Amino acid sequence: MGLFKTASDSFFNICSTLALTVNTITEWTAFVLHLNYVLVTNIYVSLCTVLNGTFVALEYILQAVFTVCVYIFDFLSEIYACLCALLVLLWRICVLFYKIFCLLFTGVETLVLGFWNGGILTYKTLHQSAMDVMETCQSTADYIAMLSQDFVMYVCGVLTTIGIVASSVVRALWMGIGYVPATVSLIPTYVATWVSKVWARCTMWVTYAFMGVNRETYLGILVCFFVYVIVTKLVHILHHRGLTFFPFRRHRQRNNRQTNRVDHFAFDRGFESDIDDADDVDNDNSAEESNGEDDEDETDAQTELTLSDNDSEDDNSAGSESDVSLNSQTFSSEESDHDIDVQLPDDDGYNLRERSSTPTRNMSKSMTHDDFAREMELERDKRKCVVCQDASKSVLILPCKHMCLCVKCANQIVRSYFLDRRICPLCRTRIEKVMDVFV
Repeated sequence: MGLFKTASDSFFNICSTLALTVNTITEWTAFVLHLNYVLVTNIYVSLCTVLNGTFVALEYILQAVFTVCVYIFDFLSEIYACLCALLVLLWRICVLFYKIFCLLFTGVETLVLGFWNGGILTYKTLHQSAMDVMETCQSTADYIAMLSQDFVMYVCGVLTTIGIVASSVVRALWMGIGYVPATVSLIPTYVATWVSKVWARCTMWVTYAFMGVNRETYLGILVCFFVYVIVTKLVHILHHRGLTFFPFRRHRQRNNRQTNRVDHFAFDRGFESDIDDADDVDNDNSAEESNGEDDEDETDAQTELTLSDNDSEDDNSAGSESDVSLNSQTFSSEESDHDIDVQLPDDDGYNLRERSSTPTRNMSKSMTHDDFAREMELERDKRKCVVCQDASKSVLILPCKHMCLCVKCANQIVRSYFLDRRICPLCRTRIEKVMDVFV
């Protein structure tokens, strides 16, 4: 009996779960279908309203354009008829003058013949000519009166057409002015109705969604949030310990940069790169012996030395233009928000620091050509990159203000995977910014 009861309870639980699932799916399906029907209905009603208003406006516009075109055509046709009548009148007048001249010549001829022949024939001819002249004058007067009447009627028709067009335009403008405020006055009502409907549906959907979600869903969301916080903290801790998981976030430098630059200078220009590297080594050793207490004094000394060199060079070469321009490109070093404890490597590998100091800029006039070439060769050697010893150094490191790297080596250092390798090769100061300097 216990086994049968357990089986029946399990079957009952399964059936209830299936019924609840089917009921939930049915409710969600009905809600989606209802929401789809409401959205489609609203969109259709809105489109119908917009299209109806557009068609009404187009109908008024087309009717007004058609009316104006008809009136213009009538006006042009009346002008054409008036011009035709005027031309006919001119033609009749010309014919009249022609007949008058013919009559005069005929009268003169008849008079001559009458005087020549005499008698009744002359009288009848004169009488007939007078009758013809009277008939012609009468017909001409009648035609002129009819033409004047037609012209007056045409002018009145033109004025009537202009009045009809003006009244139609005024009527159309009045109807448009009345239609626009009515439409504008209905917009707030439509907007308020739409906003209220959207708000009611949103609140109904949110209420239904929150009421339909069970407790396990909220528990899963909370667990996912805690897992995300823990993973973020872990990645942050590992990142500040030297393990960078997302190196692709670094800023990319401009492509196709020129990596090698040929030095065409025959003597020093007074830049900070002309400062002897041995002085930097002495400053670094003194800083290491004092456990970092004199870092600020070292930076100030280097800055003063650079400024003094620049001033002396400006005095020696007055009026010359500067040959250095700072490129706007900056290499990102992904510096952290707090100090990082870094184990500095040994400095014995950097034998370039033991080279001789920069020779004086005021070359002796008694120096031979070989000595001068030797000094220039030493200067070119000191302008080489301290890492690759191949390309010219043209990258300024901040905040230590050392210029001891080429573009390629600077890229490799600032893009190093480990944070403790992003340091200056001379003073071991952490790199915050590097700039490409055109020499």
